[in-house]
Amino acid sequence: MPDAPLLQRLRERKLVQWLLAYLAGAWLAVQVLDIIGERFNWPNQLLQALIVLLGFGFFVALIFAWYHGEKGKQRFSGSELALLGSVFVLAAITIPRVTTGPGPENPLEALVRIPDAEAAPVPRTSQPMVRRGASVAVLPFASLSADPNDSYFADGIHEDVLNHLAELEGLTLISRQSVLQYRDTELTAREIGEELRVGAILEGSVRRQGDRIRVVTQLIDAVADVHLWSRSYDRELDDVFRVQSEIAREVAHALETSLTPEEVQRIASGPTGSVTAYDYYVRGREAHRDYTHERNEEAIRRFQQAIELDSAYAAAWAGLGDAYSMRRLRFGFAYEWTDSAIAASQKSVELDPSLADGHKALGLAYGTKGWYRRAIASYLRAVELSPSHGVAMNNISAAYSALHVFDEALRWRRRSFQVSPNGPYSRSNAAIVYTNLGERELAERWVTDALALNPGDLYAGDARAYVHLRWGELDRAVAIRDSIQESDSTNARRRVAAALYHMYNRDYPTALKLVGEAFELAPHGLLLAQKWGWTIAGFANLQQGDTVEADRLFQQSLTINQIDLDGGLDMPRTPWENASIFAALGRTAQALAWAEVAYRMGQRRYWDAIHDPMFDSIREHPDFVALLDRMREDVDQMRLRAAAEERAAGLR
Repeated sequence: MPDAPLLQRLRERKLVQWLLAYLAGAWLAVQVLDIIGERFNWPNQLLQALIVLLGFGFFVALIFAWYHGEKGKQRFSGSELALLGSVFVLAAITIPRVTTGPGPENPLEALVRIPDAEAAPVPRTSQPMVRRGASVAVLPFASLSADPNDSYFADGIHEDVLNHLAELEGLTLISRQSVLQYRDTELTAREIGEELRVGAILEGSVRRQGDRIRVVTQLIDAVADVHLWSRSYDRELDDVFRVQSEIAREVAHALETSLTPEEVQRIASGPTGSVTAYDYYVRGREAHRDYTHERNEEAIRRFQQAIELDSAYAAAWAGLGDAYSMRRLRFGFAYEWTDSAIAASQKSVELDPSLADGHKALGLAYGTKGWYRRAIASYLRAVELSPSHGVAMNNISAAYSALHVFDEALRWRRRSFQVSPNGPYSRSNAAIVYTNLGERELAERWVTDALALNPGDLYAGDARAYVHLRWGELDRAVAIRDSIQESDSTNARRRVAAALYHMYNRDYPTALKLVGEAFELAPHGLLLAQKWGWTIAGFANLQQGDTVEADRLFQQSLTINQIDLDGGLDMPRTPWENASIFAALGRTAQALAWAEVAYRMGQRRYWDAIHDPMFDSIREHPDFVALLDRMREDVDQMRLRAAAEERAAGLR
């Protein structure tokens, strides 16, 4: 039976062969595009557009095969051109509709841009772990004023004398926090000297009566327990700054510490011409160090009152910068307060470049902004101006930890321990650094020492929980975290930290509950060393099936992370968090790309990925495994360098 005319024409044009060849080629092209797109992190919209084009290409191939498959049929006809035109019009209409995302409700795809630039090198120092030379502790000055409310004034003079002595290169001065426990002590100078590991003790008293003050001081040899020098100062109240300077100079002379001309000038310069402004400043400084929301707001008012009386009061501007930073760091104020903190701190530095507290405040403001390399530079300048500035040393160590340069963090933690030898805070932070270096035995030893000094210390509890988390003991870590946040119920940051640990332990309802409570206390969000609270809540919602809410919360984190990156943020936490978000969403190419950026910016806490369920989808991916191996090798090198430096300093 002869073939029908249609079948005959199909055979003549080899239409079936054309279409089968096209389908095979299109399938191969899709596989190649998928591999190339993942490797080069092409956006999904581009891949979708190419696949749709291949789909319309099928109809183009069909038309070409029909009109040109037969030998000698190469000329275009009107009907063919009309059909091709229709296909192209349909493609032009369809592709934008198919490749457009779900709209502004869920713009995750285009929300973040992966930076190409390498992070700038982290500044390293050649400072020794231990300073040598004379050492002195200035015990709290007793207030002998008739009005008990004047005790803050004696504390202010004590702290300013201490600050003057901290500026001397030839002295190692014990920090204020470490000497406060010796107020009204019955211990002898020798016993205090042994506990603080110092050679000299300075004691004093202050009596304020009307417009006059009387300051009595005495310097004691802590080894021999004998008086080296004593002096009384009866002055007008306006002379308070000269009294502080004279005490510092005479103590240095008694300890045979030579002063450079620059040190003499810094000690002699008065901070302000207004005793009333100084009074406001001292009250503000006392309120600020309580680290509560109410007292921090009081500190801001006091510093502002001092500035109203003396707009050139550099120390008051530094205090204001610190308090503004605390609004953001501790109390969840809006993001813009970081700029206010930077502006106030920069004003302090402009007014008095030799004021260590101004550079320290600027470093804190930079760190609040996420500019940790700049923060380190400011802190180092503070220590250069005030070699015993314990707060600046602590902050240097914290900044290096944020950049995951753990061996440098240990050096400065050791330096800070020299000026703060008897507090649980120093020991707790040392434990965290050793944890980051993978030194479990040393980490647990320092936590044990901290808890022996104060069994209820929350910072020691933080460190103990972190040790358990680092080595995968999640149940114990969570239990400690819960206990801490319950005992510090108004602290939003500790609630978010507890939520993070519950997320690591895959207890998503509890994580969500704790983040909700934290946002009630701090509506603008609180940043941890690992993630924003939005990210934790987003993942918890994702695990509970609420993808819409998860996308909304992830968008919050990605948006502020992009603002930070565009603004010069240089800490690895941010791209690492982005990597975890995209891994949680199953977007492997973007997750791996952000993880690589995080490594270039310094990410070295490889154990985060081991415990973090947000990385489940890529944890076994060969590229991710190789990246974690690189991090592990880098930490191993840091641990070896730190151990060698400790042995050289006689600390091991």
